[in-house]
Amino acid sequence: MRNILAENDTVVAEVHSLNNDRTVNLHTRNAKYGRLEPGVLVQVDHKLIRRQKHHMLQLGAVSVVLGNNGWLWLSNLRRNESLDTFNEKKVGAELYTPEQLQAVSMLHNILKVLDQEGLEISEEFLNELVEHCRAHKIATADILYGEALKPFLKDRVQNSIPHRIVENSKGLTY
Repeated sequence: MRNILAENDTVVAEVHSLNNDRTVNLHTRNAKYGRLEPGVLVQVDHKLIRRQKHHMLQLGAVSVVLGNNGWLWLSNLRRNESLDTFNEKKVGAELYTPEQLQAVSMLHNILKVLDQEGLEISEEFLNELVEHCRAHKIATADILYGEALKPFLKDRVQNSIPHRIVENSKGLTY
């Protein structure tokens, strides 16, 4: 394992178990787990991360790791889930194209706005917001420092509340 990872590496792994001495056993079962290559760390309130089946997403040119602890990693590296061993893993620092840098910056700013507004973070919502920004040609800086997303978010929240109430009154969970 020391051939692959070193102390102080930033890694993505599954928590296997917690020990009595408060140490943690981690799993890095296949190539989608391991050292995080150059990217951007975004910290949000952990309560905003929706529990979902997959926490490693590919949103266009950006690979996203949604940590249940509120730490999100954005990079241009595609984590291939089909590789079984670390020996097969060919991961290196790839240069970012201008389009990838723009996509990472846009997603970073969207995540910060969602954190500021206290809105839940999920793959579907992130896809919706990215598409909205692209369709309306919203500049990356305007996402974070302007009011560009506020009307869309307000409308989205107002439209989802009655839907959730109706589903809940039928005995369904949301």
